[in-house]
Amino acid sequence: MKEATHFSLALTQNRLNKHLTQKEVAARLGIERSTYAYYENSKTKPSCEMILFLSEILETDYHIFIEAVIKDINEERGNPITVGSKPL
Repeated sequence: MKEATHFSLALTQNRLNKHLTQKEVAARLGIERSTYAYYENSKTKPSCEMILFLSEILETDYHIFIEAVIKDINEERGNPITVGSKPL
């Protein structure tokens, strides 16, 4: 299993806070449980649209997930994503 990412940790924690199983979240998203598990196991990241659906299902501000993805990208790249001169 790949090392946990900021996104996978945020996703897992928010799901557990809502007392939902991976299967329940996947069903609400209309995807296979294995696809959802890939998100939590850092094997793949969902699309922006899927992140919005996840935030609705988990009743979580989507910014939490977007910020986590940005942190992951920054760590992968070794330099921060910036807007103007301000790092995200």
